Amino acid sequence: MITHPEKVLFPADGITKGELAAYYEAVAPFLVPYIKARPVTMERFPAGIDRKGFLQKDVSKGFPAWLQRVEVPKKGGTVHYPLVTDTRSLLWVVNQNTLTPHVWISRAPKLNYPDVCVFDLDPTEDEKPEVLRAAALALRRLLEDELGLPSWDAPSAPCLSSRVAYGLRITPERLRQVEAGEAFLRGIGVSGDLRVRHHGEKARLEVSSEHLARVREQWTAVVTFFSGLGFATVELDPAGYRRGGLLAIASAAPAL
Repeated sequence: MITHPEKVLFPADGITKGELAAYYEAVAPFLVPYIKARPVTMERFPAGIDRKGFLQKDVSKGFPAWLQRVEVPKKGGTVHYPLVTDTRSLLWVVNQNTLTPHVWISRAPKLNYPDVCVFDLDPTEDEKPEVLRAAALALRRLLEDELGLPSWDAPSAPCLSSRVAYGLRITPERLRQVEAGEAFLRGIGVSGDLRVRHHGEKARLEVSSEHLARVREQWTAVVTFFSGLGFATVELDPAGYRRGGLLAIASAAPAL
């Protein structure tokens, strides 16, 4: 049960708490296995993303009886972290106006035994995307080719690497396709919020609502260009971060 689903959490885009919850519910089958039983620190924004938020680790009161928690010792006491174990508990976290759930790299009850290692590549504002790409690809080569350790991309910001869907290997060719697609869209007059997402044989075009008409006007040219890049399907997704996933404005491209 989501309380106050009409509350606007992202004023610039008009995204409500209900829409955010719908998004998390849609991705729960993919997200929950990765964060299951990991202690969660909730970064909460009750007044929306434009206002100051706060971090909450301890859940000692005001929680439902079915919510699983884990007790972690700290200096002078203990912290009761909430655990996400299923869609229901994930939505409980979201209902606390949690816009960023921070999870541990270990799972309860074995909190002293991490099962993942995170390399945080955090470029400065003046560094170009190719610097980040080169670092990410070099790190992957080290981990997989030299050490035999599986790795995957988990972007937490709108960097270029996040254009490649989770589960797909980030390769220079896929990044080239993304860059070419975004350059083409800018060339036909699409500006502002713009992202091409690589989903294997499918390209998903995420554009702001004010540029939808322009893309629709040029749809035949768009489909032809992306087909030439090797995509079998092209989907148009206005502001793809909204309303829990792909909206109903989607179109399949013919194989050319």
